[in-house]
Amino acid sequence: MPHGSVRAGWRVVTVTGAVLAVSQVGGGRPARAQTAPVVVPAGVTIVPAPAVSPDGIVRMSSWQLEQLYRAAPAGQLPRGRVRGIPLVAPGSAMGPAASRAGRLIWQGKVFDADGASAVNRFFGVRAVRGKVYQGASWLDGRPSLVLDYQGTSLVYGRYRDEIRQVAPGLYLGVMYARTQPQPTLTRYFAFEAW
Repeated sequence: MPHGSVRAGWRVVTVTGAVLAVSQVGGGRPARAQTAPVVVPAGVTIVPAPAVSPDGIVRMSSWQLEQLYRAAPAGQLPRGRVRGIPLVAPGSAMGPAASRAGRLIWQGKVFDADGASAVNRFFGVRAVRGKVYQGASWLDGRPSLVLDYQGTSLVYGRYRDEIRQVAPGLYLGVMYARTQPQPTLTRYFAFEAW
């Protein structure tokens, strides 16, 4: 049974057996998960979150993606070609289909053998190169793999990707825009390394 504090009107959301979210039924802002056995009052539904897999990650909400990202290590730097998983409209009913359609536009990245740079693949063409390094996340300050486009791309120069490994061969990324007074998280994405 999942663990978390539950009161009437709240729902527990789990990912691979661990509570990632406790949210109010019918809307409201998610509350922080507790570490106590779940007591489920009448009328409260326990909803298992999708598994941490390529198919499951496209079904997660933005909040679940953020919690998954926060819990993950930077992981090993991938090498070579990785298969992109656009995460479009996270948490919505149309999210999985929109994410599949997004693969027509963005197919993933190609990490150089030296680990110093990577390039995105759009419409099957390599475009938008960035520098790769390990750095502090703008989300939580913890280590992340960073793909920084500043100084390498005129179009994407104001953007920066942060990446963490969430499962063997599966990475979750957040894209930030350099905005003032602080950077803005613009989207989530994922990819599979072979």
